[in-house]
Amino acid sequence: MNLKRLLEPSWAPQGTLCDLPLEVFSDRGIESLVLDVDCTLLPRHSQVLPERVVRWVHDAR
Repeated sequence: MNLKRLLEPSWAPQGTLCDLPLEVFSDRGIESLVLDVDCTLLPRHSQVLPERVVRWVHDAR
């Protein structure tokens, strides 16, 4: 399997990351996530993670 294929999403969930229960990932066999901060975890032009994002990431660890 080539690297490009590994990094291409094969699933496009609806809602925000924090709206997804962690079981959604384990049920799909997803063991790892690559998350960017800009516009995924952090609102645009912000430097502070919202508390709900901090909780979600903490729970995901």
